[in-house]
Amino acid sequence: MKNSHLGSWVSHKVVLFLCGLLVTGIAAAILMAPDAPDLSYAIALGRDRQLTSALKTTAIALLIAGAVILAGTFRMRWAALATTTAAAVFLALGVSQSLRLLLDGIQQEEALVAALAEIAIGAISLINLNYYRKQFRF
Repeated sequence: MKNSHLGSWVSHKVVLFLCGLLVTGIAAAILMAPDAPDLSYAIALGRDRQLTSALKTTAIALLIAGAVILAGTFRMRWAALATTTAAAVFLALGVSQSLRLLLDGIQQEEALVAALAEIAIGAISLINLNYYRKQFRF
């Protein structure tokens, strides 16, 4: 019985680690090239510092969230916060992307796939949070 719990805890850490890497990677990509995601929509930020600053602010928030999620992979104390953060970030990204697609229409299939993936990752994080809530003590 303990081995199955250990195996599920390892899988939980793997999910946290992958979530943390994904969020951190998205943030790093935005920070390094803030106009790259918008080029696919034929929007050039150019020298508009206000738009670039807004994108970088969002990227820094995602970078902090990614760091919290990754910390939960390595520190048991941070696991509850990390799992909650992963669920919140991915569900927020997925729902906001879905609402944007509903309002603007689906121009690119990749955006729909990304929204579905984000919602799925958020749901997995919620399931993990529910499964481990007794261990997290809240």
